[in-house]
Amino acid sequence: MASLRISPDAVVAAGSQVTAAGSHSTSLPVVPRPVAADPVSVAVASTLAARAAAVSGHSSLAAAIAAHRGARLNADAASYLEVDEAAAATLGRGGGTPTGPAGAAPALPPLPDLNIPAVSPPVVTGIPGDGKAIAELIHTGGGNTEGLRSAATWLREHSTELHSSGTALHSIAGDLENEWASEAGGNATARIRELGTWYSAHAEHASVAASAIDRHLDSYSRAKSAIPTPEEFDDNERRLRMAVAANNTPGSLGRYTPVINQLVTERATLNAKAVQGYGEYAASAGPEVAGDPQSPPPHPHDGIHAFSGDVPLSPKSQDPPHGKDPRYWLDLDKVIHVSPGQLAPYGTKQIGPGLYYPDPGLPVGGAPSAAKHPLDVADMVTTAPKGLGPNGYEQLSPGRWAPSTKGLDAAQPWPTPQQPIDIRDVVQVTPGQLAPSGYIEYLPGFWAPM
Repeated sequence: MASLRISPDAVVAAGSQVTAAGSHSTSLPVVPRPVAADPVSVAVASTLAARAAAVSGHSSLAAAIAAHRGARLNADAASYLEVDEAAAATLGRGGGTPTGPAGAAPALPPLPDLNIPAVSPPVVTGIPGDGKAIAELIHTGGGNTEGLRSAATWLREHSTELHSSGTALHSIAGDLENEWASEAGGNATARIRELGTWYSAHAEHASVAASAIDRHLDSYSRAKSAIPTPEEFDDNERRLRMAVAANNTPGSLGRYTPVINQLVTERATLNAKAVQGYGEYAASAGPEVAGDPQSPPPHPHDGIHAFSGDVPLSPKSQDPPHGKDPRYWLDLDKVIHVSPGQLAPYGTKQIGPGLYYPDPGLPVGGAPSAAKHPLDVADMVTTAPKGLGPNGYEQLSPGRWAPSTKGLDAAQPWPTPQQPIDIRDVVQVTPGQLAPSGYIEYLPGFWAPM
């Protein structure tokens, strides 16, 4: 039996501290609104709002997970105390070896069902080509920056809170390590450190999101300064009408023609300035507005409870290793296609461009059933983005095809994959970053172990 040293009081204190570490405000106080009614402002605001909402949603889930883990530590401490009491009673009766509690693991706080939005780059459509139309969109009713500024302020303040939570959790883990020396104690401290590391990374996401809002507001301010106002266009039009009317008056002998030419040139200049200024504004609505993908907090692990002799309340998992368990093979039947701008269903993880999959890391029903149509990387076919795939294949993403699972095209029986994808191991790698060693890119930007 493994050695055991534990202070139940210290474990209880750690449980309260873990819960407190995640108990800060997680709700975005205001929904960011477009600064103007033009297509660029609307598209960028939509992306930034989704980005801020994702930060808020992940923080809310993390707070619930912190409370979940705090309650688990309290349950562990209670289990040890129960063992001690049982031991004392047994020895008082002159009995033999005491036994640990026989009951099931105590009930723990449920995790919330949150609709965390997917964050997609801005999609800008319907850009006007007329300078006056641009001016009216940018200036008329524009300048509503308060919502975005409030969101940026909250993100920065929230980032500071998240950093503090991460630091606190690492400190709690270090203290607990000295008070709970055992295998279960090591598992518990590892889970706390894991959550602390996530909090620190999430804090950076919040800070970077705030900076993205600042850059957008700066871009809008520059565009507004560069683009002439509707009044300037109106004034030019008024003077041009007057000059034309005067030039057409009998006896004028065309004396206003130079004035008309000057005003036409002025109108062309106004139009060019508006189009150029808006073009520079539109260039700021790139993929970087969406930022790096945000990761959900690490979910609670089952079976890390303890009782007499530091044995888990639940037996250790006998599951096959990663890559060998058909329950976690990527099943083509479960792939969810999400159109640009649409929200991915809660409880899913992204596995490819516009593709999502039920996340086995979230405790929403336990382990899935074995994959009916597991994807075999060796069977995938690559074509040109708009090319046609082979007969009997269906398109997963532009230029990437997998064997069809439908109708007469589906293989009967479906073959056992030689290179299955364990959905638990899928990672997204942003351009310019290196993928983990031993991984293969099965869809653009998405990698899995070979």
